[in-house]
Amino acid sequence: MNNTISLEMIQSANELLCSTLCRMPKKAPAVRKAVQAALPFPVPTYLQSATSNIQLFSNPPAPSSQDVEIACAAIRSLAATGGVTEEAWSLGIVNTAKFTKDPQDAAQVWSSAYPAYNPTEVSRKLSQKEASNSGPTSCGQMAALNEACESACNICSYNGKVSSPIHAAQKYAANKGQIAVMASSIAPAANIADSSNFQPVPVLDPTDSGNAKWLLRYLQGSVRFVTKQNQWIIFVPGDGWSIKSDAQMLHLAELAMRDLGSVGMERMSPENLKRLSAHITKSLNATSLANAVTLLKGQPGVEIHTHELDANPMLLGLKNGQCMDLGTGMVFDMEPNHLVTKTVGCEFDPYAPCPQWQTFLLDVFQNDHDLIDYLQQWVGYCLTGSIAEQQILFAYGLGANGKSVLFSVLAEMFGTYAITAPVDTFMLNGNEGPKSYLLARLAGARFVLANETADGQRLAENTIKELTGGETIAAAHKYGHVFEYRPNFKIAIVGNHKPVIRGTDTGIWRRLHMLPFNRTFAPHEQDPNLVKKLKSELSGILNWAIKGAEAWQVNRRLKVPDTMRKEADVYRSESDIIGQWLSENCNVQVGEKESAAALYNDYGNWCRSNGHQVSNQTTFGRRLSERGFTKKSGAKVVWNGLALLQPTLPFFQS
Repeated sequence: MNNTISLEMIQSANELLCSTLCRMPKKAPAVRKAVQAALPFPVPTYLQSATSNIQLFSNPPAPSSQDVEIACAAIRSLAATGGVTEEAWSLGIVNTAKFTKDPQDAAQVWSSAYPAYNPTEVSRKLSQKEASNSGPTSCGQMAALNEACESACNICSYNGKVSSPIHAAQKYAANKGQIAVMASSIAPAANIADSSNFQPVPVLDPTDSGNAKWLLRYLQGSVRFVTKQNQWIIFVPGDGWSIKSDAQMLHLAELAMRDLGSVGMERMSPENLKRLSAHITKSLNATSLANAVTLLKGQPGVEIHTHELDANPMLLGLKNGQCMDLGTGMVFDMEPNHLVTKTVGCEFDPYAPCPQWQTFLLDVFQNDHDLIDYLQQWVGYCLTGSIAEQQILFAYGLGANGKSVLFSVLAEMFGTYAITAPVDTFMLNGNEGPKSYLLARLAGARFVLANETADGQRLAENTIKELTGGETIAAAHKYGHVFEYRPNFKIAIVGNHKPVIRGTDTGIWRRLHMLPFNRTFAPHEQDPNLVKKLKSELSGILNWAIKGAEAWQVNRRLKVPDTMRKEADVYRSESDIIGQWLSENCNVQVGEKESAAALYNDYGNWCRSNGHQVSNQTTFGRRLSERGFTKKSGAKVVWNGLALLQPTLPFFQS
């Protein structure tokens, strides 16, 4: 048998022991022996001999009377009504008070509502109980006292989980300050620290609308519904805002309805308690839970729009529910009103280094410190929500050059701020731009990575201008509503093939930053574990990026190295098809002129022989006008300022 004892096993054993000791406190040795026999694993000798120091074999602490009241609705009912027999009073109140930290106060306070209340008699009865060998009154005994207690036990959130009111109070006390609103299958959710913080509900609203209001109160207001995106988010102290599915919201609603019977009902009459029990039973059916979640969307302050999330461009979400102000470098706890829903992908450690990362960059960029400085500032700029640079990065290079490794590590560091998008998101499909649902995925991101351009793909130039221009765009998820958002992401396209760019205007070319990867690593230089090694330094790489953000703010712009400018100039020259044709086939000079038909025929022949697509006559004429050539109409259309070097052949003849 495996002798390893897990934390879960210890906790399970401890709970079993505690519940049993509540029933037989004077028989601890026998109880321990019985518990040991019931456990699914053997307890080692060293544990058995160290019972005074091991929680597994220690008596549970007595709860306070306040904790018992909060945990047990039946006690609250008995204390409020005072309408039971003396035998029931003795068993339910006095015998329960005996096991609290403050038995005298508990017995007196809980008995004070009784018509025949006598402090001396309460003290005498308590002394008798303390002298006896009785264990705590069980949950079954409490439920049998009267109809009100039975109803209270039926709707108790501890029903079936504890053996007595004392046991319930011990569980409550152990978890005080950490009461979660989600089960273990869902991350701890709302800002609910202590059920005792709730005020009594004055009037029960037994409707779906009332349930929605209770659900909002149960979640302490830390829930939002992102309209148009049909998405729930919940704020968790220590974690921040996170997305929740419809199924998770239904589970939350179920927990809230079950909790309705044990929170804030300190002075409920038996009749109202019975009505509440019936309402909770009805509210736990699937239709009622779904209605409560649906109506929660309309509660004040719940609905929110996409553009309100992550709206502060200088706030960076960190792990463990913290934020950094990239403008000041200050780190502080996230608050719900920050509406930060994204986090980086690693722990923030201000002292973490990244020596392997820095060596890797020197190898990849062949000790070009200007390129490395640019990359650092660009990555830091990507940490922000600013798109002031209005640019797109194209990382280009053939062979094993390190670009895939570099960008996969960066994507990991960016965490939920990063999205890997299909390269088609930024390419034309025939004459059509990217699909709307592809753009919808990018809302809220700060770093968008597109990999592996195909040969001959054409860049969607108008889309790039829209995404980098700072204006609001419209998008829609598949089968979803159209919504608007303002892009604050930076785009990195990584590939071996340069996309085709037809535009000759500065509007597209000023946006394009070419990052060359010219180093090719031989097989013996390649490390198959490199990505793993670099990812072990993510906290240090985050510090490197934060320093880049600081430098970007100081410089107020990205300084593009000469190497990158030359790459862009070559790319632009290669993409300027008409410019190449003019250079090879035309004499460009004032006083020259040529017929429009002859020029277009020659251009078409040249494109065909060089493997280029031929623009239509309208586009061809517009490109000539953009270069300063003028057109004169008459018997035939003539272009001024250029002439063919050789007579043209018929269109498309070889």
